[in-house]
Amino acid sequence: MKTCKADGCNYPVFSHLFCKQHQYLRDDPKKPKPMNKARKPTGEKSMFDEIWDERQQKDGSHLSEISKKPLDAYHGTIMFPSLFLHILPKGTWPDARLDKDNILLGNPYEHALIDAGTAKQRQQYEQENNCSFQIFYDKQEQLKQKYNE
Repeated sequence: MKTCKADGCNYPVFSHLFCKQHQYLRDDPKKPKPMNKARKPTGEKSMFDEIWDERQQKDGSHLSEISKKPLDAYHGTIMFPSLFLHILPKGTWPDARLDKDNILLGNPYEHALIDAGTAKQRQQYEQENNCSFQIFYDKQEQLKQKYNE
């Protein structure tokens, strides 16, 4: 497999000898624009930092509310926002986006299972890790009642 031509990058080639992140370095006439767009702040990052501080254990560690697996290894990494699972989806329930009650702490894999996994995949994860997504389902029902009133 070919790797990206950019210095120090080992990602696979996407097009014209560069990976997706380094397409802006191409020198051909149809060079694409950089992928990084300026985003408007939503307030989620500061809310995530507050939740992180509020939900630490007595020993200062952080655990998934679903599997009780440790989460501290993700703090300060690009995966940090993936630790915060919106119970009611942001697109469907925009009023719940910045509601701390609408957030569960979980690892990135649990986040992916909630957002895009099937019930069968979640059941398999529960069996393999001796845990339950029931806290998610219970809170989802509570929040739906709260926002439908």
